[in-house]
Amino acid sequence: MSSDRSDIAQALWYVGPGRAELREEMLLPPPTGSVCVRALHGALSRGTESLIFSGRVPKSEFDRMRAPFMAGGFPFPVKYGYSVVGRIETGPRELCGRIVFALHPHQTRLIIPGSAAMPLPESLTPARAVLAANMETALNAVWDASPENGDRIAIVGVGVVGALVGYLCRRIIPDVHVTLVDINLARDEAIVLELSWYGAGDVAVPLGGAFHSRRLRLISSQVGKVAPSHRGSWTHHARLEAALGYTADPQLDALLAPAVAFADLPERLPEILAPSSGVLCQRIDYP
Repeated sequence: MSSDRSDIAQALWYVGPGRAELREEMLLPPPTGSVCVRALHGALSRGTESLIFSGRVPKSEFDRMRAPFMAGGFPFPVKYGYSVVGRIETGPRELCGRIVFALHPHQTRLIIPGSAAMPLPESLTPARAVLAANMETALNAVWDASPENGDRIAIVGVGVVGALVGYLCRRIIPDVHVTLVDINLARDEAIVLELSWYGAGDVAVPLGGAFHSRRLRLISSQVGKVAPSHRGSWTHHARLEAALGYTADPQLDALLAPAVAFADLPERLPEILAPSSGVLCQRIDYP
């Protein structure tokens, strides 16, 4: 398949358990106020997309798990993803040529409202900007946990979001002590903030033993809503804008795996999403 024509795009669709394919889509001329973006880079959300790839989105979450500009429906076929960085080809004069980030499924060209295209700060490289969606999740988690100056913070699970939460805590909260671990660890009266989403199935949470006597607090965090502590003064748009600013640090390149070509994604997905792959954030390069 070819996507050289300006009215044709290619998109990644999850079509069955362990199966994905590229599909061609016709693009209509952008409506007033919309832009056409040619994708440069993208990223896979390994946790969420591995669940979607295997068909493990529970029916109760079909509506809540819809991503911006998603097409199709759960479990299959579904066009999913939420990290695309590209250049505006068509749209308002002041936006044409700008490099932007969009919460959009994996696709070579996209038509979106101008308000959904977030221009990158000058200090942020397009390849690193694919981390913005994860950074937004991490920022919301920090707001939910409400750490204070001098706190001792343990982050269990050092995936992309866990690493970014640790990075933000060290960057924006004075004198905190951050430890990244992969074992169960909590001091008395600690807040245990749960960021992972497990899809279909039950997850055992040990609430017996010393859970109550140690006065532990288990709190869930999810990026779909702004953290209650900031909801009165922050919009989703402002939060994502802040996340883009935090993503400018070159140290964060260490989280990016070598890029995979968009055309190779259907064949490479089983390897990339396998638990043993060692991939943190899989970058995608578009033609």
